[in-house]
This record gives sequence, structure tokens and C-alpha cells, in this order.
Amino acid sequence: MLKSELKDEVVCENFLNHIANNIAYTGPFAVITAYCVYTIRKKDKNDEFAEGDDELYRYLLTAICPVNTSSDGFVFDSFNNEITKKLNTELIISKAPSDGFLYPVFSNRSSDINHVMYYAKSASKPNTSIVEDVLGCSFIMSADSEKSSFQSILKTVVGDDLDYMVIKTVNEKLQEVAEESKDDTDNAVIDNTKLKGILTDIGVPQERVEMTDPVFEKVCGNTPLTVSNLIEKKTVLTSPGITVNIKPDAADKVRTSVVDGRRCLLIDIDDPTIEINGLPVTLN
Repeated sequence: MLKSELKDEVVCENFLNHIANNIAYTGPFAVITAYCVYTIRKKDKNDEFAEGDDELYRYLLTAICPVNTSSDGFVFDSFNNEITKKLNTELIISKAPSDGFLYPVFSNRSSDINHVMYYAKSASKPNTSIVEDVLGCSFIMSADSEKSSFQSILKTVVGDDLDYMVIKTVNEKLQEVAEESKDDTDNAVIDNTKLKGILTDIGVPQERVEMTDPVFEKVCGNTPLTVSNLIEKKTVLTSPGITVNIKPDAADKVRTSVVDGRRCLLIDIDDPTIEINGLPVTLN
């Protein structure tokens, strides 16, 4: 399809039949595929656009959209002077795509024919039949499942030593791994060995660190986790009746402590003036 630029009708029909025969989908759907071209401008050593050295990124973008019939209703028939029921049988594409995929992937400012990007409207509810039966790839875990699995591993391995500082520092270590791998073609991943290194670096007791291998294998098998799916963009502290959202640049201003025998959450405030419900309040 990519080589023919969607001009080969037989190839296109086989493609549509392949989707129709392999997808698991509730209700009717429409398949919209577009052939696109993007010019990749190349730069020379002086960071200037080089003439005649451009690359063409050719790709296919497919959207799978739910369709439905418009609502039935009553209309006035002026010819017969009566109200009749109108039946609408036309299928209408009335919603955004529920699924889609892009091939080939655009990576490192070039075409990557070894990867296909899959899109799901709901990250927690991917259509595995598209990934496995239509695209022929192996579905491992969704982003939410990876995060849930990682949290389960941390809770089991670290145990009672799991506190605010451990969670905060692990998240910072994951951000470092992602930053170090930002120029790599493949997504950064973390396995049991890398996790053991992180836990050791942040001071988790060695007897706890040694639990990582069996716990990781039980939860994830031999499948590493995608680092970008594990990183928290903000820290959310919850307790009955209380929720505190902390942005990354303010994470160091929060700590937990025991004051006069009571467990407390302490927040350092550099400016004595804060706002509560939009109103300025001065702390003495």
C-alpha cells in the first residue's frame, strides 16, 4: 500500500478485508486511510539547511471510527397533512477515531520501517485484536498496566521502607534514565537488574533489594517495563479528606515527619503569603 501510494485497488481491498476479518469491534465502523508525504529538511555542520539533501518521509495513517445511524424522530408530512416517523438508515461517522495506526514510524528524523505506532482513544482499553491480529504484533501491557505492575513491585520489594522520599527519588531516577536515552531509537526500558541498581543507589536495605528478581519475574515475567509509562509528572498525596498535588519542581519542599508523636506532612513555604480558595493569607 505504501509503495503504491494507495493507487492499487486490489491491495487496498485486501487491506480492508484483512481489517474486517481480524478486528474485534462492537458495532459498525469506518476505516479511513491516508497516504502522506513529509519533507525532512537536512542541515549541514553549520546548522543550515542543505540544498538537495532532503529526505521524503512517506507514511500511511489509518483511523478506525465508530459509525451509527442518526436518531429517529417524528416529522410533519405536509403533503398528507400528518405527523409520521422518520427512519434514518444512513451510517454517519459522528465520533473521533477509537483506534488507529501509523506506518512507518518517524524516528530520529527518518523513516523507521521496523516499527508501527498504535493509537487507542482510551489508554486503559486498547483493542488488542488490532495490535495482534491486524498488525501482527505482540501485545504486552498497556501504559496503565505497566505503571500498576511497577507500583506493585515497589510495594512488595521495599515494604515498610516505602516512604515519600523513596517514591520521589525513584521517580527522579526514572527521569534520569529517560533523559539518558532520549536520543535512542527504541524506548527506554527498565528490567529487574536496572531496578536493583536504582534501589541500591537510593539506600534501600540490601535484603530488600535481593527480593527484586523473584518479585519482578512474578509480576512481569521476562518483560521489561517502558520507562516513560512509569514516570509521574506530578506527585499526589492523598489521605482521607485531603489531597495535595505537588509539581516536580516543588517536590523537595515536602517531607513527612513525626511531630509531638503525630505523623505529619510538612511543606516548606518560602513566601509567607499563600492563597487559600483564591484569597491571600499570611502565615505567621
